[in-house]
Amino acid sequence: MIDFEPKFITFDCYGTLVNFRMADKAREIYGNRLPGDAMENFVKLFKAFRLDEVLGAWKPYRNVVINAVRRTCERTGVPFTEAEAEQFYLAVPTWGPHPDVPEGLSRLARKYRLVGLTNADNAQIMSNIEKLGAPFHAVITAEDAGAYKPRMQGFEYMFKKLDVQPHEILHVSSARATTS
Repeated sequence: MIDFEPKFITFDCYGTLVNFRMADKAREIYGNRLPGDAMENFVKLFKAFRLDEVLGAWKPYRNVVINAVRRTCERTGVPFTEAEAEQFYLAVPTWGPHPDVPEGLSRLARKYRLVGLTNADNAQIMSNIEKLGAPFHAVITAEDAGAYKPRMQGFEYMFKKLDVQPHEILHVSSARATTS
């Protein structure tokens, strides 16, 4: 139960709403080259490098992903190819929601205006949003804001765009959510 009436309920998209499958994709691409623990180390490093890539100045999400794959491959001794790295970027818009998301979002949308605040780029996110099965008042991307979460610039951009103060929204982000 929500203890106040927010003007908007905002959501992190990847990981919270969308089943963000970067680790699965890494296992699919590199699993036959990396046994057990080495593969899990690759997944862990890949996540860390994605976070590191989003902490600086904004760059296209494709570059974030490609750079993170390149750095992970260098660190783990796996040969890097841009074509393999590109597979991660191209997979993102194909991913749908966690199983329990569409029903819950649909119920919330009957009463609240929903907003996505995402580290996606404009070219990809609407494919994911359409799969969620609920209407969104707005979708704000890192590309729009010129910054990736966890930097505050994205939130500040959202507050201005929605004409709200932070205490007027409820932001939802999963502990399993990823920053990129």
